This record gives sequence, C-alpha cells and structure tokens, in this order.
Amino acid sequence: MLFLFWFLLVLAGSCLFLLVPALYGRTIYDHYRGARAVTCPQTRGPALVRLDALHAAMTGVFSREHLRLASCSLWPERMHCDQACIPDAAAFQWPVFREKSVTSQAGIDFLAVLAAAAAYWLINAAWYSHYLFRAAWMQLMGYSEEQVREMILLSIPQVATAVWSLVFCCVVAWIITANQRRGLVKGLEVGLLAWMPVLLAIVVVVVYRGLSAALVPIYASSTLIASLVAGAILGTWTRGRILHALGEE
Repeated sequence: MLFLFWFLLVLAGSCLFLLVPALYGRTIYDHYRGARAVTCPQTRGPALVRLDALHAAMTGVFSREHLRLASCSLWPERMHCDQACIPDAAAFQWPVFREKSVTSQAGIDFLAVLAAAAAYWLINAAWYSHYLFRAAWMQLMGYSEEQVREMILLSIPQVATAVWSLVFCCVVAWIITANQRRGLVKGLEVGLLAWMPVLLAIVVVVVYRGLSAALVPIYASSTLIASLVAGAILGTWTRGRILHALGEE
C-alpha cells in the first residue's frame, strides 16, 4: 500500500514535470493540424492533405519537428509518393479547411473506456497472480504470504488498480478523441505515450525508496502491456460496433 502511495505521488509530480514540454507540443500540434490545400508535384493538380500533427508535436518537443502526411485526397492511388508537397502544406496559411469528424462529434465512448479499463485491470491481476510474478514480486518487496493475503482480503490491490485503470483509460480516451487518433497503430502510439510518465514514476519510486532494481521490469512490463492493450481498444473501438456485430449474428 505504501508503494502505491509513493507511486501515485511521484506520478503526479512527473506529470507536472512534463507539463511544459506537453504545452509546447500542443502548440506545435495546433500549428500543423487541419486539412491543407496544395498542388500535387506529380499530377500538377489540386489536392487536400493533412499533416500528421501529433507526430510533428512528439518529434518537435526536444528537436526539430519531423513532418509527414497523415492523409491525402489522392490516396490510396498515390499513397507511395515521395510526399514532396510537404513544404507547401507546412507553409499553407490559415484559414484551414476543417472536415467535421464523426468520431470527434461522438466524443468519448465510455463503454469503450470501461472495456479498456477492465482489460487493463485483468492484465495486472494476471501479472501479479501466483501463476506469473507474484512470488518474485513478494520476494523483492519483502512481503509474506500473510501480508499479501490480508491485502487481498481487504481488496486494497483490487480497488487501487481498478481506480488507476479507469483514470488511465479516461486519459488515453481523451487524447485519442481530442486528436482523432483512430486506428490500431495510432491507438498503440497513444497508449505508449501515456505509459512513459508511468515508467518514469516507477523508476523514481524504486530509486527513492531504495528498492530492488529488479522490480522495475516487473512493474514496467505489466503497465506497458496493459497500456498498449488499452490504447488498441480505445483506438479501434467504434460506437455501436459491438452491438451492430451482435445484431448481424
């Protein structure tokens, strides 16, 4: 329980530490977001493209931003072009054409959040079960069977993990919805991005409390897998997809 307290405390501090680069990244994102009209160098005709604003923000926080196309009105026929229109797209001035997105209008799907949180919780529950890493974790933390059994009977690990799973998945869902990061790959990217402050908090807590460094891969692996699965669920979930599939059956 004490480890969980320190973990949440350091996680909050890590988030505050990352606030400045996050705000700068948001500025870069706002600069490159939106659809842009360009002249295609290959066809010499008009095209409507979108820059990958989130990728530009992630690469531009600590170095020069790397620009790439996220979509083009000439795709998929010319999907493998050399993207020579990027300089024109980057120099395009506002007003930017904005298409209304069905996913952005729909907002956060809380059924998807609950499904992702359940998956996050189950992965961690399985990870620290006696089938996988409970014995190693108990030895490294110095807990006895009686102490762990008492914590389980009081539902301390279950409730704490459930609350954290729900909070984490709400954050991931908000990032995906706000930035329209729909799709499996983009969902995985957001899950990985959201996991990084968690990893930082784990390392800081382990070092500060003088715990065994062998705990880092145990905690980091479980949270990484759970974060990627949550990101994949939230990135690919479409409102009504499950109910629609059941109705077709």
